[in-house]
Amino acid sequence: MSNIHDRSYGQYINDMEESLRNTITQFEPRLSGVEVKHIEEDGEKTVMHFRIEAELTEHSETPVLFETVINPNGKIVIQKSL
Repeated sequence: MSNIHDRSYGQYINDMEESLRNTITQFEPRLSGVEVKHIEEDGEKTVMHFRIEAELTEHSETPVLFETVINPNGKIVIQKSL
């Protein structure tokens, strides 16, 4: 995250979405169809919100939804979305 000054904010968001998607796909084989979407928060650029949608590999009819927040201090909060 320290390299944000090297690229545009939009490209950085795309890179973060791809990185999150690749990490989940690599390390969580119980999930498939992983989609990561940035959630815009009224011009807030120091806190990044992402919505993660997937399904259980063994039970494709079971959706899995999470939201993750990356704070300016690097703290990551993950919460189940309803």
